[in-house]
Amino acid sequence: MMCLCDAKTSYFYNGYIYSGKGSDGEGLTAEEKKLLVPSQSVLRLSEPLRNSNRNVTFDNWFTSMELVDAMKKRGLTCIGTVKKNKREIPESFKPSQRREIGSTLYGFTNQTTLVSHVPKKGKAVILASSMHHCEGTDETTGKPEIIAFYNSTKGGVDELDKKCSIYSCSRRTRRWPLVLFYRILDISMVNAYIVHQVHHAKMERGVFLKQLSRQLVLGHMKRRVCAKIPRELKMTMTRILGPDMPNQVEPDDSRQKQRKTCAFCPPRLKRKSSYRCKHCQKYICLECAQKVCIDCL
Repeated sequence: MMCLCDAKTSYFYNGYIYSGKGSDGEGLTAEEKKLLVPSQSVLRLSEPLRNSNRNVTFDNWFTSMELVDAMKKRGLTCIGTVKKNKREIPESFKPSQRREIGSTLYGFTNQTTLVSHVPKKGKAVILASSMHHCEGTDETTGKPEIIAFYNSTKGGVDELDKKCSIYSCSRRTRRWPLVLFYRILDISMVNAYIVHQVHHAKMERGVFLKQLSRQLVLGHMKRRVCAKIPRELKMTMTRILGPDMPNQVEPDDSRQKQRKTCAFCPPRLKRKSSYRCKHCQKYICLECAQKVCIDCL
């Protein structure tokens, strides 16, 4: 599943299921489908953000100069690490033993800034950004401002995966629709908790999920309560429902030992039955009876 998440809260904003070749470009124009597959993926995910002037952060699997240009046309900025083997990267920006530790090189075009920073000897971190248009150093870390911003916004999807793994409802299965259902359920619980924290008093996530799951199954458990369910299951339901446990439904005693003629069948049929109506106490065969649930009585 390809995901687009909020960088601050890891709220799941948009996503799609990769179902094979061509699924990344679904909904794109013919011109956009000519781009690389990673670029198509970003464009599809960011479609709801079009012309919102927001920034999208991604890693080097997605980053390309053509994607930066395409995002700019959509009214979006982006920032991401760049692979060293990209042909757009100047030789002077690539890792070299001759470059000093902590040194930084900048390259500018009309709408893109390229930065190459040396954190260690023989290493180089290269980023492209259409959001930044000047040199700048972060006062806290001493690194270029572009790198500091990238580090602060790159973890949205990873944080979502982490939250889903801590409290997950998934179970081992070989049925892919069920795997997908578990994933959607995990993501929905994360989103629900994030929204709850914004509008209500702070609550531990474990407590919130317990209350949420209880509310989701409460109606179903009430419908299942009857005298004929196994005792262990009834005890479990009583423990979960607590004061919300409804009164026990009395067992069906409409069936009598004595058999008499059905009060609604033609007399010539002489059809006998051992069932009686609970209201009028008349004997009635199953063909003349109608099934009604407890709530409709």
